[in-house]
Amino acid sequence: MTIPIASGFWSYVHKDDDASHGRIAQLARDIVAEYEMQTAESIQLFLDRDDLDWGDAWREVIDEALASVAFFVPVVTPRFFKSVECRRELTQFAKRASALGVKELIMPILWIDVPDLADSDKRDDVMDMIVDFQWEPWIELRHAPRESSEYTRAVAKLVARLVKANAAADQVDLAQAAVSEEDADGDEDLGIIEQLAEMELSMPVWTQAVESISADIEALGAVAVDGTTELNAGGPQTKSFAGRLTLLRNIAKRLQEPADSLESHGEEFTTNLAAVDRGVRLIIARADEEVEDDPETREAFEDYFDSLRRLDTESQQTATTTEGFIESVLPLRKLSRDMKRPVQTIQNGLVHTREGVDVIHGWVEQIDALGWERSEQAGDDETG
Repeated sequence: MTIPIASGFWSYVHKDDDASHGRIAQLARDIVAEYEMQTAESIQLFLDRDDLDWGDAWREVIDEALASVAFFVPVVTPRFFKSVECRRELTQFAKRASALGVKELIMPILWIDVPDLADSDKRDDVMDMIVDFQWEPWIELRHAPRESSEYTRAVAKLVARLVKANAAADQVDLAQAAVSEEDADGDEDLGIIEQLAEMELSMPVWTQAVESISADIEALGAVAVDGTTELNAGGPQTKSFAGRLTLLRNIAKRLQEPADSLESHGEEFTTNLAAVDRGVRLIIARADEEVEDDPETREAFEDYFDSLRRLDTESQQTATTTEGFIESVLPLRKLSRDMKRPVQTIQNGLVHTREGVDVIHGWVEQIDALGWERSEQAGDDETG
């Protein structure tokens, strides 16, 4: 598709917009209207990622036409950091925009207070990006009537910042910056060796983290099953509120240890995932060339690709299981505040693992894009 002269991207969680009675989406439209009024420049707003144009335009902007972006606005809420799509959108755009020196086009809006943003020990990498990009506080403004001068002045202020950022971005030679970025990588062959070596070093740690996460989830499931059995046993302790509260507190304590372990292993998983991802994608990208030079390597590539497909299937199944587990545990938070911390810790761990699931699935999509016909032997192995 063709990217318009200027594009605005709005990254937010739909449930937050629903809870705000559509005010997040409306703010996006108001900013576009104000921007067009101040600059006499038309903007295509990408607001709903369910629109097919979003994905097409997003990939094209990231890879080809960053100069066409007037702004990228992540609307920050606690749920934002638990959204795989929101995290991916910010990470991909920020990486490219920072490399080309136009990160001013990223303007986070703090819609709801997120206490962890103020604590460097609790922030993850995406939270660090939000802090680095200097958000605009809208915690109180989100309640202001749209027709009020308080609201309209705040919108005008946001747009003035964006107009200034675009003026600065216009001075950047993005084509030259992109070339400089590539040159900074050094010799291509050395880069390939370095990336594969980095993957080689990271893979054992990453693989161990995957195995540990599975064990953590199994341990959490065992505690949850035992706890549910205790709560539903109908014994004397469950007949009073005080007795049930004691049981819930005990369950919370038993959940916390495997929950902490899951969060720790999830962070380890994510830390090493980038290096593994670069190496795996490089191997897949070079498959055609390698097989053309030496056709006998095709079987080894097919075996490797089959292992990635199995990993994708297993990770998807694990994600489904863990998400179902979270849904079963969430109601316990309403029964006792003691459950809040372990459940939150579990959710934090699953954010990391969910990112990994999507990355692994991306490997399979890259393999499929090669268009290789599966060998007869590989087909026999899968059906046998």
